[in-house]
Amino acid sequence: MLAKISGIFRLTRDAELKNVGQITICEVSLACSEKYKDKETKLFINGACFGKQAETLCQYAGKKGTQIYIIGKLKTDQWEKDGQKLSKISMTIESFEFIGNKTPNTGDNSGNYSGIPQQPPRQQKQFKNEPVFNTDTFEDDIPF
Repeated sequence: MLAKISGIFRLTRDAELKNVGQITICEVSLACSEKYKDKETKLFINGACFGKQAETLCQYAGKKGTQIYIIGKLKTDQWEKDGQKLSKISMTIESFEFIGNKTPNTGDNSGNYSGIPQQPPRQQKQFKNEPVFNTDTFEDDIPF
């Protein structure tokens, strides 16, 4: 049974893109917190994703402070140092969505990470026979 995790995280440092042989790896350091009354719990965890996903993550959300929704698998890394057994928990990122309000690589605050220009808001069409309401005439009828 695998341990899955999903949540909203912030990058605590800039993402690192590495090539190991023919594999592209993006390593990130993540943090999330939960507040309850006057107590706050914080979680810090390292994560990594691979291939095209790694390139996308580093290109569009690779800067410190970026907010991102992540789904991943937890794993335990174990090693021995000076005769002492050490371990840490890390995450393999399976999928992610950009949810922050800034694009750190461009300084743009639009939240547009896809590289596709945002379309202007649609303008409502007014038909000839459609009545036009003036809200100023109804203000006296509103009971609050």
